[in-house]
Amino acid sequence: MKPVLIFLMISVTAQLSTAQNVGIGTNIPTARLEVVGQGNTASTNNLMLKNLSGDTLLRMRDNGYIGIGYNAANYTRTLSLGGNGINFFVPDNGPLAGAVYPFMSSPGAYSLAINSNQNLILMQSGGNVGIGTTTPAVSLQVAGAIATAPLFASYFGTSTTVLIEVNDKSFMIVNNNTNVDKNITLSDGLADGQRLTMLVRNTGTGTINVIDNPGVNNTDIANGGTFVMGDDDTISFIWDMNAGYWIETGRSDN
Repeated sequence: MKPVLIFLMISVTAQLSTAQNVGIGTNIPTARLEVVGQGNTASTNNLMLKNLSGDTLLRMRDNGYIGIGYNAANYTRTLSLGGNGINFFVPDNGPLAGAVYPFMSSPGAYSLAINSNQNLILMQSGGNVGIGTTTPAVSLQVAGAIATAPLFASYFGTSTTVLIEVNDKSFMIVNNNTNVDKNITLSDGLADGQRLTMLVRNTGTGTINVIDNPGVNNTDIANGGTFVMGDDDTISFIWDMNAGYWIETGRSDN
């Protein structure tokens, strides 16, 4: 019996040394270790690692889903991590490209997500964001200064009317570098409540004129009339989605 066993061991060792590939569930492994599961769905496991207490440390389903330190019998995300509650969605699986869930949250109650448009979303109850503070009391609380990159707009030529494309900006620096006064029209805001501050830095002798004419210039300014803006003058607006124009909230005539 011993000679037979020794012969088998030598044969297996020789085959492993020659092929150098090990197959589980397949007799033609194409990698150093190839494991073929029982199916191709989430109902069967391809690989499992457990500790002595029977807790699942690592589980790979036959559909490619992986759980690390995650002992729930079922999970439907590409990667599920127990304890810290981080989950990553398949990129095209529904409206979210990725999400972070609080530990033991109910299904759908994600805290932080990135949708298919690459927008960052906070959805948990409370959902406040703190920058420089760990106890934000409102949707966004910043302990420090806030600065936004300006939109620079310079206007040449002899035209007396100009359209300023606001887009997603909240601060713009406008330069009239001619000797012709310019009457401005602002494009629509993108969201109700969008804020906009405009600073004039003229290099010419012409002015920037903001006219109280919502139907034509998209601006509703205080006390009506026209605000003639020279160098270093400012005016601020808020976008009223229902009204469909910018409403002045303040100005400085410097």
